Amino acid sequence: MVTDFHSDFLTSKNYVDKIKNYNASKARIVAALFRGNFDIKSAVRLCESLKSLGGKNLFLAFEDFGYQNDVHDLEIILHKYNPLYVGLTWNGENNLAFGSYVSGGLKPRGRRIIDILNEVNVFIDVAHLCSQCVYDVADCARNILCSHTCFSDVYEHPRNLSKNEISLIVEREGLVGLTLYSKFLSDKIIVTVDDVYAHIDYFLDKFSEDHLAIGTDFYGCNDFPVGFLDYSFEYRLTDYLVSRGYGYQTIEKILHKNLDGLIFKKYGL
Repeated sequence: MVTDFHSDFLTSKNYVDKIKNYNASKARIVAALFRGNFDIKSAVRLCESLKSLGGKNLFLAFEDFGYQNDVHDLEIILHKYNPLYVGLTWNGENNLAFGSYVSGGLKPRGRRIIDILNEVNVFIDVAHLCSQCVYDVADCARNILCSHTCFSDVYEHPRNLSKNEISLIVEREGLVGLTLYSKFLSDKIIVTVDDVYAHIDYFLDKFSEDHLAIGTDFYGCNDFPVGFLDYSFEYRLTDYLVSRGYGYQTIEKILHKNLDGLIFKKYGL
C-alpha cells in the first residue's frame, strides 16, 4: 500500500470518519493540517482528534505554521504533537516567509521558528515557498524536504520545483513528494497517467531514485488525473511504470520505501 507524504483529510469535511476509515486501511498517511482560517485553538482541536482517534499509520504535519501566537506557545505545540514536518507558509506571504506566488526572503520570525524546529529535529517543508525562501531555508535548516510538488522542467508552474531546488533537497538527504494535482502536472484539459509518468521519469533520470515519494494532496484539491482519485491508483501506476521498463524495486521505493526509510525511520516509526 502506498505511503502518502501529504493529504489534507484532517481539515476536510467529516474528518473524523476519514480518520476511522484510514485507520482500517493499510495506508500510511501524513495528515497535513492546513491553517487556512483556523486559529490555534481550532488547530489544536484537530491535532487532538488525530492523536486520540488515529492509529499508528497516521501522522501529523503542519502545512502553514504562520499562526499569530507567541512563539513559545507554538514551541509547546511542536513538543506535544511531534509533527513529521512543518511548512512555514502557504502560497502567499505571512509573518514567517513568502510563498510561491510572491517573492521575498525568510523573515526573522521564520528563522526563529526554524531554530526551534532544528532543536526538536523536525523537517521543514518547502512545498509552498518561493525560490528565495527555499534557498534561505536550506541555509539554516537541519532537515529539509518538499512534501508535494511537481517539476518545472516538465511543466512550468509557480508551485513546481526547479532543477536547482531539487538538487538542494537531494544533496541534504531530503525527500521530494510528487503531487497528483492535475494543475501542477500539466496544462492539458484531461490529465492522465502519462503526465504523472513524465514527472517521475524526469526525476529518476536526473536524480536518485532514493529521494522521490508520492504526496497526493488528496482533499487539498479536487482535480486529479484520470484514475487517480483514491489510493487504488497504486496498482494503475505500478502497472504503467512496469510497462515503461521500471522494476518493482524502484517502484516500491517511490510508493512507500523512501518515505518509510528517510522520514519515518528518522523518528523511529
